[in-house]
Amino acid sequence: MLLEIGQSRSEGGHLSDDQLGQAKSDTGDEQLGEILYKMLFGRRYLIVLDDLWSIEAWDEIKRLFPDHCNNGSRIMITTRVKKVAEQLSSCPLFELDLLDDNRSWELMSEKVFGHEQGCPPELEELGKTIAKNCKGLPLAIVVIGGVLAKSDKTMVFWEHVVENMKSIINSEDNYEKCLEILYLSYNNLPIHLKPCFLYLASDLITYNIRIPRIIKECVSVGILKPIRGKSLEEAGNEYITELVDRNLLFVRRRGFLGNLVSCGMHDLLRDLCLREVQKINLFRVEDDRSPTFISHLRLRPSNTERFVPRALDILVPASLGRSITGGSDSTSWYDGQLQSLRVLSMIDSILPDENSQLMNLRFLYFLGHLDPNSISRFYPLMSLCWNLQTLHINNFLFEPLYLPPEIWCLPHLRHLESNKIVLPDPPMDNHILENLQTLCTVVFFRCSEEVYTRLPNLKVLGIEYEDLYPGVGVEWPLFHLHNLVHLQKLQKLRFEPHCLISWKYLSFPFSLKELSLRRCRLPWEGMSIVGSLPNLELLQLWNGACEGQTWCPTQGQFVKLKVLFLKAIDLLHWRADKTHFPVLQHLILGYLDLEEFPQDFGEHPTLVKIQVFDCSDSTNGWAEEVGEEQQSYGNEGFRVIKRDRVKKKDLTSYCIFHQSICIS
Repeated sequence: MLLEIGQSRSEGGHLSDDQLGQAKSDTGDEQLGEILYKMLFGRRYLIVLDDLWSIEAWDEIKRLFPDHCNNGSRIMITTRVKKVAEQLSSCPLFELDLLDDNRSWELMSEKVFGHEQGCPPELEELGKTIAKNCKGLPLAIVVIGGVLAKSDKTMVFWEHVVENMKSIINSEDNYEKCLEILYLSYNNLPIHLKPCFLYLASDLITYNIRIPRIIKECVSVGILKPIRGKSLEEAGNEYITELVDRNLLFVRRRGFLGNLVSCGMHDLLRDLCLREVQKINLFRVEDDRSPTFISHLRLRPSNTERFVPRALDILVPASLGRSITGGSDSTSWYDGQLQSLRVLSMIDSILPDENSQLMNLRFLYFLGHLDPNSISRFYPLMSLCWNLQTLHINNFLFEPLYLPPEIWCLPHLRHLESNKIVLPDPPMDNHILENLQTLCTVVFFRCSEEVYTRLPNLKVLGIEYEDLYPGVGVEWPLFHLHNLVHLQKLQKLRFEPHCLISWKYLSFPFSLKELSLRRCRLPWEGMSIVGSLPNLELLQLWNGACEGQTWCPTQGQFVKLKVLFLKAIDLLHWRADKTHFPVLQHLILGYLDLEEFPQDFGEHPTLVKIQVFDCSDSTNGWAEEVGEEQQSYGNEGFRVIKRDRVKKKDLTSYCIFHQSICIS
């Protein structure tokens, strides 16, 4: 859309919107383009192209604009698609985020009262609440602002708006205006992205969608299209990334290496999705406390912390499968005809048993308190779940989940996760878990030849060991950890022995990208085993991972390390410089009382951020010096994030911070 065409005052002349419209009515598109080209030729101009959707659209019209960059002419483009901006821009992109509370209130105040008139003091607090409830979306702010501007500016009415915002936005006139704009984004989606986007809207908590989990669900219900050379999970990440790039999702948190951890969807977009899926009969949304004939059931917790069912009944296509998500304290959810159920995700319920008829189940996610009887009733079901792809069970009682031998006979299993798993020895048959990618957290994992040969494509592994006989130690040769090197597809490894181990028992595969060591008490002298890993990008050493006060890294190692996280380890003298970590970007230090620090980090060319929490004054001071020196070299984007020693009253906020930096 051509918004405005102007010229500098010295050149004179201006083509108004009315003149442009008249010209277009008198001539065809080709003639109009020729007129525009002649008017702009030899002049300095600014063109604003709003809401460009594709490179092809630009290719069709770019010939209309004479190339006069040398005289200061410019073309400004706005788009909702990041790839379009990246391919067309000759300068850094200007990306607009959702508005914060202050900017939301500024926009609303301007819409309601104009530039000159201010908001009456008695309405300001209510107005800020209304603006905040729009959740940063300018479209919603403008809609509500328009309603407030045309209505009585009284506390009574504004209180009514606070309590009824959703119904006001969803009123016929306002809602249609919003949908007209938002539907452009949905209609412009490639056909393979639409089912994925609609499925995201059925999530219970769309303001914080856990990406790894939702991708596993999408795999289970079959709405991801395979991409050659990539796993379905990798394809799912590309789907989500594209939805983010199209501004249909916003990023809430990324991992250390930039991977998406959680995203959000604005309420207006979710309403659009639910309206769309009902229109095309994909599923129906209704309140119903009975699970009878409900094939896609969301159980939403209310303010009283009881689960109130929210039913989404999938009608067509049948290939999308069926799912039940939520929680209950009864067995009724497993009653009835559930042979077609693919996704079962429950909180603090009981596990299904062999009588549940879940032969087509692909995704089982459970969080809650599991007693031994519940687990024993569940085991016979596993031999019947031949199609199971994801099994995620976290027992709040922290008792290990002793898996039956049948776990080795599930040919489609992709992700096996729990807070504590005891993995049985493989049976004597030739079953191979070719699809298994995730296995964590396994207690007393034995990496024997019988085990690693049956896990040829394992990518994520978490293992723990406990000192059952304090003072005696674990018999490490029994666990064959030197065979870890044979897991040649392994990318992420979390190793927590909780007792002393020697480097001679460990050997890591060269494929590792992320390594987390905890409570190993490994000597610093053997760290070259880790430093020599050619693909390692993230290293976490925490809670007694290493033993000793001096670390002298070896030259020529850690060649790809981007993130280094050191917490609560015996380290006083860190004798290193920027050449020991040539591509380091992010350094996190916690609970450290360093006395000797790396040299030249203030000149490190790739370092962009240092986080320090609960460290000594000397460690904090070193981080500040590095930050000041980085900025003196022109690295204005360099950040130093500090948190002082945690006080008791700050424990809650600290836990949130600690979780955000420890989970990649």
